[in-house]
Amino acid sequence: MSAAVYSVGSAVVYGRTGVCRVEDIGTPPFQKDDGRSYYTLRPVFSTCGERIYTPVDGAAPIRGLVDGGRASGCLKLVSELKPQTFSSRKPAELAAHYRELLAPCELESCLLLLKEIRQKERTLTAQGKKLGQVDYQYQKIAERLACEELGFALDTEPDIIRERLYEAMKITK
Repeated sequence: MSAAVYSVGSAVVYGRTGVCRVEDIGTPPFQKDDGRSYYTLRPVFSTCGERIYTPVDGAAPIRGLVDGGRASGCLKLVSELKPQTFSSRKPAELAAHYRELLAPCELESCLLLLKEIRQKERTLTAQGKKLGQVDYQYQKIAERLACEELGFALDTEPDIIRERLYEAMKITK
């Protein structure tokens, strides 16, 4: 996904893990030197101290973060996003649809998915129904990824971004 090489100290988005800091580039301490370089990533918003090792030249879904200007623009334009309506009674089909939307690991994809699920939630609530487990699971993933990246880019806590995001979507929590 990424041909870019990030430096130690860079902040990146790593797949569904979210915002990570590049701590080191080299051979992981537990691996025999095979001539490949690996990023040592530490999730920024994790409290458990986990580390992720991924090859620099691998196909891992890793990319640079959006900058503050683009993050502000995304918050302003989120109300204009037009999510598609996908409906299925089969959880596997719904999960496949949501995975496809998240596959690019892009901020806009997360925002689009979040808005799609939030619109579905409003429709279901009006009918006296609730979101299904698959909807809820992917809503939380998209919300966390979007809020962490926007929060990091805007030097704000993800919880504050969540409030701003729902306000921009014209949706009450």
